[in-house]
Amino acid sequence: MKNNANYMMINDKVYFHHKKDGLDYTDPFIPMWSEWKNLNEGSKGTVYSQAGYIFKFWIFALYFPVEKNESLTKYLARYKKVITQKGFKIEEELQTDSISFRQVIYEAKKTNSVINDLEALQSFFQFIYDNKTLSEDDSLPVVPQSDFYFNKLDMKGLEVKDKHSKGHAYGLKAKGLMRLSMANRITALTGMIKGAKRGIGTTTGTGLENTKAMPLDVFERLLTVAPPERKLLYLLCATSARIGQALHLTWFDVDQERKRVFLINPKSKNKQLPTDAKGYLFLDQPRRETLLKEKGIHISLSPHSLIRWKTGEIPSIGDDEGYLFFIFDEWKDMFFETYLKVRNNTPTTHRKNNPFVFQTSTGKRLLPTEAYSGLKTDIEAIKARYPQYSELQLEGGFHLLRHMFGTLMASAAYLTLAQDEKLNSIEIGGGTRKNIVEITKMITARKMGHSGTSSTDTYFNPNNYITAYTMEILHKRFSEVRSITKKIAEAIKEKA
Repeated sequence: MKNNANYMMINDKVYFHHKKDGLDYTDPFIPMWSEWKNLNEGSKGTVYSQAGYIFKFWIFALYFPVEKNESLTKYLARYKKVITQKGFKIEEELQTDSISFRQVIYEAKKTNSVINDLEALQSFFQFIYDNKTLSEDDSLPVVPQSDFYFNKLDMKGLEVKDKHSKGHAYGLKAKGLMRLSMANRITALTGMIKGAKRGIGTTTGTGLENTKAMPLDVFERLLTVAPPERKLLYLLCATSARIGQALHLTWFDVDQERKRVFLINPKSKNKQLPTDAKGYLFLDQPRRETLLKEKGIHISLSPHSLIRWKTGEIPSIGDDEGYLFFIFDEWKDMFFETYLKVRNNTPTTHRKNNPFVFQTSTGKRLLPTEAYSGLKTDIEAIKARYPQYSELQLEGGFHLLRHMFGTLMASAAYLTLAQDEKLNSIEIGGGTRKNIVEITKMITARKMGHSGTSSTDTYFNPNNYITAYTMEILHKRFSEVRSITKKIAEAIKEKA
């Protein structure tokens, strides 16, 4: 440490101090964390070393604050990239009567042990999260520019007071939101540590670790670059439909009047066919096997055999409604608007001869390989149109959209539960009560076609799918998120 950037250990406690622009900055949590670490691990050298990693990030946050609309996950990814590729240096300009010169006040060399940095930060955040009294203390001053723990641009409902007096940075009232924020940061670091141990780098351009779920902002960019036919397919797969299921959508499965979409297994003898508002079969359609035979379509023969429907139904047969679930109303409206465009753009003869919505320009069925080719084209279009995604790499194809559905449902449930204690106990019939997370998991399982909730559990495990990235984006759209869980809760109450 050089000049006025320093950390020191006094009586088994570590203290941070730095002077910037004539102001003194300290950290109120680090002495408590270091004392706790000493008591639990008993190695002052280890604690002091870990404090150095935390101090490095503390200084970085002070001089390189969060950029506009930059999520904490992206910020952590940026920090990780800097310290692993080149390190960073802080200089101060000094001036005497005759000359001016620059002096290095802090320098962090390129690191070859990024796991040590990430694990130290994770330990620090976990300590604050576990000590609830700390994370809900209104009077405790918090961190330089509030960016070390929070992105104040993203976190609504926080009361920020300018306290640039000696020994303090911004005062920040956080209460329950602080614990949610801490949880997000712990989750983000967990993913980074796992990635570093596996030798997996951050997905450049998104700020995300390699993930099985399509990033929400990438998906919404996808909708802006895709032509109507592919846009419709993406929106359908965002209801959790697998590509093989989505490509079986027929003109008989879209109820424009009631805004409902169904997917029928062509070989199913169990799933009830769609009905209209009066309870009659929608569009007077025959059983699916019969419908296809009338069109001369044999599912077991090529090219239809190349479009495989995975065993089971979507939603599951146990789902009372039987129609697909759109997470955001905006996506539902967009689906039906796009459907009309696709229908109107499809020649009448093609619609008459081919009952399937997704067709080639010649009226033949669209195959999965052709759909994947279109997705790849649109991903490249995103990279060309939006500079921040220029190095975007996604693996998993259309199944990323199915995982996105599960991730968003779980994240919405956890986020609303953190905001509203009333959702901790909801009557679901027979005197049974469950919280909104348990109810959402049950609904998610049905809508994804799972026979039970065991396959759905992976989405509701914060260590697997629920990232700080997702939480922070959904926090900005909280009114929409609240409407998701509100619809789910009301549906459950009606059946109770």
